[in-house]
Amino acid sequence: MPPTKQIEIPMPWGFVKGQIFGFIENQIQTPILCLHGYLDNSNSFRPLAKCITKQTNSYYIIAIDLPGQGLSSKLGGDMYPISYNFKTYILSVRKVVLHLNLKNFIFLTHSFGCTLCLMVNILFSLLRETK
Repeated sequence: MPPTKQIEIPMPWGFVKGQIFGFIENQIQTPILCLHGYLDNSNSFRPLAKCITKQTNSYYIIAIDLPGQGLSSKLGGDMYPISYNFKTYILSVRKVVLHLNLKNFIFLTHSFGCTLCLMVNILFSLLRETK
């Protein structure tokens, strides 16, 4: 099994938590950001992480638990205007990317994570073009 490091990224309502699988040995490696399906968690990528990181040291995997799922903080308390919707998930993924300073990375997604990935790519590529 590849080594696993637990991570937590601060959010206004708590944390998005996740796991990094594999060795981060150099700047040449490409990170793979994994987004799970609805009502799932980052552990669904554990079997793939074992295969991907075992075959090559060109990649390492960052698997996150989306807000309210897995070990990530639930929305609530004083954050009543925030709800579980695409806007919250998109902004959370963007905050993770910025916090981890990911410049070039690959998305590996499943189910709901696929739709989320597409929306993040469309929205933020449009924002880059307008600058």
